Amino acid sequence: MEYPTKEMAEKVGSVLAQVPSYGEGEFWFSSFKILLILGLIVMTFILMVGGNPSGDAFRFRYWNNPGAFNEYLAPDATGRFLGFWGCFVQAAYAFGGPDYIALAAGETRSPRRVLPSVFSRVTYRLVFSYILDILAAGILVPHNDPDLVNSKPGAGSSPFVIGVKRLGIPVLPSVINAVLLTSAWSCGIEVFFAAIRSLYALVIDRKAPKFLVKTWRGTPIYCVLAIWLVAQISYMAASSSSLTVFNWLANIIGSSMLLAFMMFHVIYIRFRNAQIAQGIIDAQRLWFPSSFTPSYSSLMAFRSLEGHWSIEDFIFAYFSVAIFLALYLGYKLIYRPKMPSPSQLSLMAGRTETDIDDTFVEKEPTTKKEKFHRWLWG
Repeated sequence: MEYPTKEMAEKVGSVLAQVPSYGEGEFWFSSFKILLILGLIVMTFILMVGGNPSGDAFRFRYWNNPGAFNEYLAPDATGRFLGFWGCFVQAAYAFGGPDYIALAAGETRSPRRVLPSVFSRVTYRLVFSYILDILAAGILVPHNDPDLVNSKPGAGSSPFVIGVKRLGIPVLPSVINAVLLTSAWSCGIEVFFAAIRSLYALVIDRKAPKFLVKTWRGTPIYCVLAIWLVAQISYMAASSSSLTVFNWLANIIGSSMLLAFMMFHVIYIRFRNAQIAQGIIDAQRLWFPSSFTPSYSSLMAFRSLEGHWSIEDFIFAYFSVAIFLALYLGYKLIYRPKMPSPSQLSLMAGRTETDIDDTFVEKEPTTKKEKFHRWLWG
């Protein structure tokens, strides 16, 4: 009960702070997380080549025994494929976050200038951090290690903590545990921020209860309270069955993220159709053109209905889909909104305000330190 109580109060306090204070705090936390990722990758390399108390250069031993892929629901290659496919929900749960950059556009000065460079860097950093971290975790710990599925306090079930403990290295597991908890705390604040801003946008667009519009010092205070109340669900993970509850929550969040990704693509398709219908097809007229933006719907997580059947797992895996359909169809039936044609969609809404904001000219970097920060952060 101690961890969720403290973190809940700290997160609410953080989002109640002014946007500049929140942004400054997240800047340093993000820097800290980048150093964490680099540190874990370097640590894994040192340990795998023999830099550990036993001098064991285990390299890719666990990729051979028990193997790089675990079997799920079926033996041999089919089971390994289903195991890979069955991880989509968990992968979506862990992947949530990069889309918050677009959400921050409303809080950013000169977004047309700042965000394109940020977007272009994010792709490479995601590939670097996610892929190398996953490789490092698979190198340190075999997939059949019992500690991976045991409920441990803090980050005790992290493959990095487990891997270091297996090698008999003292103190370092506690250090990694503390660093990972700090990173998780920062991610929680980001999610709070995104949820509050999204709910407030729905209120402004008259798609959420009107009383939530009240603000305090520029912060939508009732939206903060509403999200805080929903967050009380996290106390379920403080029970003796915390691993089961965590899997439920991960399924709900993961499927919600997949739905969000799907809607991103639907919105992009509509945006592209509106461009064509209104004659705005020149990429030079876009502030951030992307030649390879996909026009497809995201894959929903696949769950086999044969063997290992669990009503609980099924309900929580598809809970978000049911809620999404209920809200969408309910809104359509009650308000009966008309779907505008591509030629009727407004692509210029808010342009005047953005043009005015672009008159702000930021000082160009002159020193090596300033140029490095511009390259690193955009």
